[in-house]
Amino acid sequence: MSDAALKAEELRHMGSQICIALALEIDKLQLKEPVTLPRWEQAHFSLHRDPALGEESLEGLWLSEQGGKLGSVIIHSDNSFFADYDIIRPHPAKTKWFVEAVSAWGRGETIKSEARLLPMPED
Repeated sequence: MSDAALKAEELRHMGSQICIALALEIDKLQLKEPVTLPRWEQAHFSLHRDPALGEESLEGLWLSEQGGKLGSVIIHSDNSFFADYDIIRPHPAKTKWFVEAVSAWGRGETIKSEARLLPMPED
């Protein structure tokens, strides 16, 4: 098992909680079209040196079936993290807006999340 896979297994509980936060944010939107939810075990993991802390951070990427990036999560050595997951769907209630992505951030068990909305492009 690679070092990244070992670290991902060590951080499985935190990662699963981050995925749940993203999924709950998606669920709140009540989108008309279904969205594949992020799952910790489906991410592709690698280790990267954090330039600010000088420590290794675990990065996970969620990819589409075609190999395009759907989202990412990074967990730093101090247990701070940031994750985002692309939605790219019209907002179901705000006709002049679309949902670009959902994001989650925090440290340890403290997780905050939100949907990122952008105005629809004008014709």
